[in-house]
Amino acid sequence: MNNSGAFVTVDVTYYEPGDLVNGGVAPDVSHVPGYKFLGWFADESLTVPFDFENTRITDEKTYVYAKWEALSYTVNFHNKGHGATYRSQENLSYDSMIEYPGPMYEYGWKFFGWYRDESFSQSKPWDFARDRINESVFGGAPDTTIDLYAKWEAMYFTVTFSSSVDPNYKEERIVGQGETITDVPSVPNVTGYNGGQWVVKKGDGSTEAFNAGAPVESDLTVEARYSINTYRINFDNPIGPVPNDQIVVYGSKITDPGVSSTASWDFCGWFTDPSFEQEWAFDEEFPNRSMTLYAKWECTISFDPNDDNQPKSHDITGMPSSIKVVYDKKITEPKDPSGTGLSFKGWSTSKTTYSKFDFTKEYVGGHTTLYASWEKRLYTINFDLDGGSGDSTPQQRYYGQKGNLPTPSKKDHTFGHWERKDNKAVFDGNSEMPASDIYLKATYSKNPCVDPNTLITMADYSVKAIKDLEFGDMVLGFDHYTGQRCAVPVILIENLYDVEQFIMDMTFSDGTSLRFIYRHGLFDATLNRYVTVDEESYPSLIGHQFFKDDGSHVTLVSVVTSYEVTDTCAILTAKTMNHYYNGILGTVPEADEVMNVFEFDGNHVVDVAKMDELIAIYGIMEYEDFNGLIDREAYELLDNVKYFSVILGTGALTEEDMVYLFSQFQSQEKDYGL
Repeated sequence: MNNSGAFVTVDVTYYEPGDLVNGGVAPDVSHVPGYKFLGWFADESLTVPFDFENTRITDEKTYVYAKWEALSYTVNFHNKGHGATYRSQENLSYDSMIEYPGPMYEYGWKFFGWYRDESFSQSKPWDFARDRINESVFGGAPDTTIDLYAKWEAMYFTVTFSSSVDPNYKEERIVGQGETITDVPSVPNVTGYNGGQWVVKKGDGSTEAFNAGAPVESDLTVEARYSINTYRINFDNPIGPVPNDQIVVYGSKITDPGVSSTASWDFCGWFTDPSFEQEWAFDEEFPNRSMTLYAKWECTISFDPNDDNQPKSHDITGMPSSIKVVYDKKITEPKDPSGTGLSFKGWSTSKTTYSKFDFTKEYVGGHTTLYASWEKRLYTINFDLDGGSGDSTPQQRYYGQKGNLPTPSKKDHTFGHWERKDNKAVFDGNSEMPASDIYLKATYSKNPCVDPNTLITMADYSVKAIKDLEFGDMVLGFDHYTGQRCAVPVILIENLYDVEQFIMDMTFSDGTSLRFIYRHGLFDATLNRYVTVDEESYPSLIGHQFFKDDGSHVTLVSVVTSYEVTDTCAILTAKTMNHYYNGILGTVPEADEVMNVFEFDGNHVVDVAKMDELIAIYGIMEYEDFNGLIDREAYELLDNVKYFSVILGTGALTEEDMVYLFSQFQSQEKDYGL
């Protein structure tokens, strides 16, 4: 079989005579690029078609001829409505090149080339210098009619709007070629600049105003140009020279003009407002407007209590702290202070001459001290003679003032001291006047003492008349806590002269005699406690035994009483608070409950177990617990004072009794210079 006119040869096949050619079936023919297969023919001139179904093999050779026809191609150009129109190219052969049709151009459009389909799916347009009509280019057999489509895109340009001073500002407009911008943005406002306008840079570097009505023919950058602001800075200074104005451009700092110092005022800086709320920081801030800077001046107003401390400090409270006052502003009047014994009058600029400062009208001329002005108040002392006679005219005194008080008299009594009615405290010539009126009541005593010739047993067992004792003499006492006799100092001596008194002359079983005046204390060995011997109690004490300095006991045999004008003496000893009168153990009157705070055993010694039980219940009073009723030295000198917690707790004495006892003690003439 022969592919007549073709470039492909079919293999020769051998058959037996009588066989149908190719089994009676027309063989397939290979594809030949650029050709079309027209069939199999029996003659070389390709006029008689070969009949495979009926033609059998003979002894002669059998030829079958293939008929081919070369393909012809037509190229059509589609310009898509833009640019030139080109005629089709016809009768192009396989593997031939398409002739370049000519240039394509249209204003406002950009031509990208010719593509084989309307969707422009090829990666690149037809290359008239290289591409051919063949299967390699088309990726398969090309159609005999080839359509090329012109690809166009409208021509657009970007117009960029920027700012010459704000690098962050940028706006863009996309505009077709030859079109004008219809939405030109407003020139942006920039702090510190004014007069902004749009300009376009020319090729020579110069600029010209942007014409929004001109057609756009290329990408374009339009820039906003401005004029920088300038500001006038004024200075307002009420003290000293006023600085010159400054002209400052935006972005520059104001130069600190400085001020002249003055001793009367403190400069506090420049402020942007006359109320001085916002201070200007020259090293950090930049002005954005014309302005006035105001100098702030302050002075210090100090307040002096102006207390003359006469006759003593008046404990002034409520004094205002120093304050700052701005120039040309009034001082805010502070609250009035107060002082004990004083009435506040007002404030004055003078320490000695009072002229009331008027806070509603007056201004200060710089740093100023205002002095408190006071009026001392007078308080009245009223006297109650309590049945006595003498001067009871009320006295007036200033707070803290001291002075002499009248000395009243009362029959059969000795004046003791003046006592405040409100708190029972002793008030004498050394007492300071409180900041209130007070009422004083005279107190008297029957003078509980002994005869001046009574003998006191000394620490070395010698004896000395009580009238001859001196402060600090060491006498013999009895320590009820150890059961031992001991040496104790005399810490108080009282002497009275020519006073009519109730006298008790006592006689004991060993012949000892003892003269007590009004009343006095002895240790009763029969009762094993201290007792007060007075007009009421002495009859019941006859027959009782009393304790002597040699440890023996004597019995009270008789008591003879009388009234006489006599001298008297009394003493108080430290520690034990007891001593021996003509060899008999006794103590000062009024002290029996203090001495009997704890129970004694058969040897007249404190029962320690019972004492510890009471202390565990009621505790011990420290010096501070007495709140000034007794001074510290007396607290330390008198052993039993610390056990007043037990005395009060057990009800042996009341707090009123305790106050009375200590007032009696403190009213005596005493000297603790031991």
